[in-house]
Amino acid sequence: MSIKTILTCLTDTQTAEAVLRASALLARQHNAHVIGLHTIEALVVYPGIAMHVPDSVFAAYGQSQKEQSAELKTLFETYLHAEDFASEWRLVKSQSETASERIVESAQCADLVVMPAVDSDTQNNAHARLLEAVIRDAGRPVLVVPKDFKADTLGQ
Repeated sequence: MSIKTILTCLTDTQTAEAVLRASALLARQHNAHVIGLHTIEALVVYPGIAMHVPDSVFAAYGQSQKEQSAELKTLFETYLHAEDFASEWRLVKSQSETASERIVESAQCADLVVMPAVDSDTQNNAHARLLEAVIRDAGRPVLVVPKDFKADTLGQ
């Protein structure tokens, strides 16, 4: 299989370095194009629940999403700026769709998707569902990288 485009899904700052390391190793081996993708998910309030959500909650959520995106973009650019292969940053907002749907959409143009593994310490069910949906629906191979990945080689 020829790998020419690698979609690197950056979901949080704790796992970003491991995912970027794995993507860079593969991109060097295959002279591939790396796309760093961060998806901002909309704050969904279910209409069946009768409760008032103040505007400040939406504003705080939006601000935290912007800050996390800026941190991930900085990590992406810092980690890949000196590489010989092509790389680009993409920030995608999922308004009515879920984050997994937007990632699957982006994966259709890639040869490989690289995502962080579910952290067994936190039992993050949302990330587990995201990972499962991408693996099931992307139609592309998905390399799942543990957060403590520090190897100097990959795929030998």
